[in-house]
Amino acid sequence: ESGKPLAGLTGHDETGQDENAEFPPNSFQREDGTSFKVRDGPNYYKNKKKNISAETLYDIVAQDVVKDEKIIKNASEIFELPKPRPGIDNLEDIKKTGLPRIIIFNIQAFLQSPPMFGSNESDPGCSIVQYYHIKPETVQACLDGTESTAVKLWKRYFDEWENSDDMRKRLKGVCIV
Repeated sequence: ESGKPLAGLTGHDETGQDENAEFPPNSFQREDGTSFKVRDGPNYYKNKKKNISAETLYDIVAQDVVKDEKIIKNASEIFELPKPRPGIDNLEDIKKTGLPRIIIFNIQAFLQSPPMFGSNESDPGCSIVQYYHIKPETVQACLDGTESTAVKLWKRYFDEWENSDDMRKRLKGVCIV
């Protein structure tokens, strides 16, 4: 269709496989997010309390590991994004939430040691590009008005990120390797 490679062509979804199994390179497994401890409540800086996270708002649906001659800055310009999932993604309802259907994380890993000063533009490195679909439960909570605090914060982030340097600095990823 677009002439771009399909997102996820280099990745292998191994969800449901034995966690002790040996996976092929560039594999991933969907997680519900509850294996992470996150800051608890509006008074975290005072009480320093962490609790188990609620489930994720999005599910990983594809992953690519790619190396190019230049740094990949916008993966959506290179790959054809995953299509809506039949029977799962109601595009009209998703649009009503104000949240994106897909989010893309482009994790850039440089292959050379960085210079002491300045940028590392001469090392394009490689990118681990992950594509996430919004979960139907997230959409339904938005439509019902039963959003969790996490969903409300996520909506605020997407409402403000384009015009706020401060907001863009707040997105944090946590992973387990």
